[in-house]
Amino acid sequence: MGNEFELNISASFFSTESIVSEIDETINYAEIYELAKTEMLQPRELLEAFLTQLAEKIKEQFPQIVKLKMSLYKLQMPLTHFQGRIGVEIEKEY
Repeated sequence: MGNEFELNISASFFSTESIVSEIDETINYAEIYELAKTEMLQPRELLEAFLTQLAEKIKEQFPQIVKLKMSLYKLQMPLTHFQGRIGVEIEKEY
């Protein structure tokens, strides 16, 4: 996607276990990281397109997710005299 970004992902899920003690009883954040890394390699015009497509991939891989909240910020904007970051956020409930 070019540029430098900050990606934040929060996933809520229902667990049938009273205590989660095994990786297969939860959401594997390493797998979510790999999905995000792969999706970041695909060129897109909009940050929103990236987030919505990543949400689909995450939900597909982890059907137990009931809520997904993600934000993506561009860390360096090509705007004169601009300091800070600009980004988008999506929230999906399933």
